[in-house]
Amino acid sequence: MSNLIAKCSIPAADLAGPHWTLALIEKLKPKASEITLGRLKWVLSTAMPLESSFHLCLNGAEIRSSKDAFEDVANFKVSDLPKERLVSLNEKTGDNFRKEGDRIVSNTLKLGVSGQIRVTERPLPGKSDDLLRSHGFFVRVRGRLINEEEPFFGMTRLHYGTESRLNAQIYADDLDDVITAPREGVGRSPIKEKFEALLLEIFQYARQRYEEFLDEANRKEHQKKEHERTFVNAGLVERPMATALSRRADTSGADADNTWFYTEVPPEDRLSSVVERLYSAPRSLFSYRYSGSGKGSRLVRFDPEASTFTINSDHPFAAAHMDDQRARLLLEDFVTAEALLETQLRAVGVAPQAIGEVLEERDKLLRSLAQDHPYSHTGIAQALIDASNDEHDLELALVAAARALGFVAKHLSGADEPDGVARYSAYPGKPILITLEAKSSATVPSLSAIDFAGLSEHRTDKDADGVLLVAPSYPGSTKPEDSAAANRAVEQRVSCWTVADLARVVKAAEARHFNAETVCSIVLNIFRPAEVETAVEKLFSSPAWDQQALASAIISALEGMANLLPDMERRVDAVANEIARSGSFPGILGEDIVKASTDLAHSSQGALLFDGAVYHVFTSYDELRRRAAAVADAGLSPLRKGRFKLLPEAGE
Repeated sequence: MSNLIAKCSIPAADLAGPHWTLALIEKLKPKASEITLGRLKWVLSTAMPLESSFHLCLNGAEIRSSKDAFEDVANFKVSDLPKERLVSLNEKTGDNFRKEGDRIVSNTLKLGVSGQIRVTERPLPGKSDDLLRSHGFFVRVRGRLINEEEPFFGMTRLHYGTESRLNAQIYADDLDDVITAPREGVGRSPIKEKFEALLLEIFQYARQRYEEFLDEANRKEHQKKEHERTFVNAGLVERPMATALSRRADTSGADADNTWFYTEVPPEDRLSSVVERLYSAPRSLFSYRYSGSGKGSRLVRFDPEASTFTINSDHPFAAAHMDDQRARLLLEDFVTAEALLETQLRAVGVAPQAIGEVLEERDKLLRSLAQDHPYSHTGIAQALIDASNDEHDLELALVAAARALGFVAKHLSGADEPDGVARYSAYPGKPILITLEAKSSATVPSLSAIDFAGLSEHRTDKDADGVLLVAPSYPGSTKPEDSAAANRAVEQRVSCWTVADLARVVKAAEARHFNAETVCSIVLNIFRPAEVETAVEKLFSSPAWDQQALASAIISALEGMANLLPDMERRVDAVANEIARSGSFPGILGEDIVKASTDLAHSSQGALLFDGAVYHVFTSYDELRRRAAAVADAGLSPLRKGRFKLLPEAGE
């Protein structure tokens, strides 16, 4: 602290006063000892409450509260209350409230009530509340503040948006007769009742002025052109975020380790600049990224400094809504609202522990909903992997996986029953029925635990055509040709799949057009674990690309030719050449592109016509991508140009 003392000399005039306080600070943390004079001034100003009777000087200069610089949206005297407000007040109280000079008097409040009311654009609560609050009513009786602990004089159910921005300096000497001891407060009396009625009318007028300010801001925004207009108001995003970050000096949060539940709080040395940017700087478009951080981790992490939402792709709710592009857009909107819920709750002063309990219960609910009615292939694939060592969950996940691949499946289980059955009807011809068997294990299941003979009996009892067995792994897998498991699988005609291989097929089913027939071709003919693994690998090697990626490439190729030779037809050979030159689809043939183009046209809902040789596009390419979103994995452009979200370029 020696360097700081050398710079911060105490003026002699300050020491000459009748009362003063000298504070010495030692054993500072390393970073605190490096604090600059400018930063010290900022720290002190943010810690000072608004219009306090306490005065603080640094090097002879008074430190004013940083809230003094907040812009007013309303500033009026008590005597400025409109006539209609006084009329309403008299109808409620019958006390003949009226203006006399700069005061409002009544039959009960004979000495009158005066004062100045401010409503600021920014909320006033913050870390200075640790010293003295800055918002609410400050009621003084003969110069004494009588309601230091009750900002709204005991009144409840006030509008928070106005409540947090109100600073009302009120002088009411009539209350002197009813001040109670030993603590300065006001007992119940007719005077207090009339006074509270006046305060409520003052508050309602302040709220009216604040809402007029908001309406005017919305009116101006409403008149802007599409590319300039903000549809998501800063009052719903940046301002509550800034308020939550600046509300207290510490950054303790709702989570078990005292961090915030969803939000990554900026370091202390950057926190003030982030808060100031959120309050006053133009919006930085928010971006979204996906990263697997574990099934047990939070659904989203929000970084207000980088304006980034990181979605946990391992979370069951996220996994359940990631397959479809439009579902992903809804997921991103949902996690935005979920993360901002935390900041909004903190902004209104809800205790972090209460926030944590509420959000923890919401997280449990989201996880449960994802399991109750799954639609996502990605989610089902993850459920298979997660259930590897849980007998009951693996059975349920296997049945759901069969349905995801196109079977009509039913869970059976129980004594002398397979875990499930799955039927595939291929017309013309006899339906194919297979039994479903799951062998969960934390390690490799033993040969006796698998019981191949019992699985064969289940097939015979159900008159099934095949058996699909799924397990985490199989005994003897290091020497598949010599293993007893492999040999018995062939003898009993049991197709041995690993959990990982089945999950891989399920996850890629839509992108690579896998279906029940694809699985049956393996289940009915291939049995050894190693040979099943090889067959699955072959599914992914021929072709080596996803059908969704190919459909997207066809759209991009057509769009690339849009302004070239407008008098010529768009033919499949030209598109094929563009795709072949890209190098992204090794070994692709012309017939692959014709088939993919046909599928794309059928899914385009009238946006694209393809007759096997020529393309006709009847919409913009952005609209084609929107309509064909189910089969073409390409970035979707919204139908309105907003200013909230950073969107990928079309075709990404």
